Amino acid sequence: MDAGEGVDSDGGGKVRAALNVVRGSDRTARLLLGVKRKYPGAVEERLMDINAEPGIIAYVDRVPKAVFAFETSETAILAIYRVVNPAKLRSVPALSSGGASTTQ
Repeated sequence: MDAGEGVDSDGGGKVRAALNVVRGSDRTARLLLGVKRKYPGAVEERLMDINAEPGIIAYVDRVPKAVFAFETSETAILAIYRVVNPAKLRSVPALSSGGASTTQ
């Protein structure tokens, strides 16, 4: 991760999210690992293109809880955008019982 960039979280005032941009690879890693520890063993993650960039959708009990969109260069992650606002996650499909998304 580029040293000057970080994670920008959007909770929309509805769920807990970092209020400020978390900068630096060490702080970013600690934030993301801390969030994951809140749901031990319950998180399923799927890789997906989001706005033509790599991204991850994190599901808990087959319901989308977070979308991570990565802004990248050819050699580094420049920024991570973390969306946990339930209103913005409504358009993200839930997982079916087979683990694949319910829509293509």
